[in-house]
Amino acid sequence: MCGVSAWLYACDRTSATEADCPTGQPVPIASDTMQAVVAHHFVRRGQESIETIDLRDGTTVELYQSGCETVRQEFRFLLPHMAQYPSDSIAVQAAECLRKMATLSPVWSTFAQWATAIENVRAHLSPGVPFMLPGQIQLKVDTIRSGAQKWLIVVMIQT
Repeated sequence: MCGVSAWLYACDRTSATEADCPTGQPVPIASDTMQAVVAHHFVRRGQESIETIDLRDGTTVELYQSGCETVRQEFRFLLPHMAQYPSDSIAVQAAECLRKMATLSPVWSTFAQWATAIENVRAHLSPGVPFMLPGQIQLKVDTIRSGAQKWLIVVMIQT
């Protein structure tokens, strides 16, 4: 679980100054130069960031990072045909999304560990209900609708 915890390094967003936060400012996880990425946008405002990644397969990933003492990453996946998945398969779909991302770039290999962590606790996950993983990491999976679109949400908070 140490490698999984290490992924939550890229967050830093409370009212504290940059120098006060051990995690530093948020940094992008993607770039336009990655083969799997067709479009990329990253905006940082102080200790918060929003990153949008459009992948070649039509998936859009939004990453919201925040926190200083408590680090929070929220991944939002807009998948082609997401509305067809039943709500009881949210954890399975979340693991599949993270595992797929892990195959797209060596810098994303840690996502496979997140996928395994979700698979290991899948029976204990309920949509929208936080679940505590080892290493003081809180996990939540959920979906939200925005018009005709359905987003798959994976939130990881390290306290």
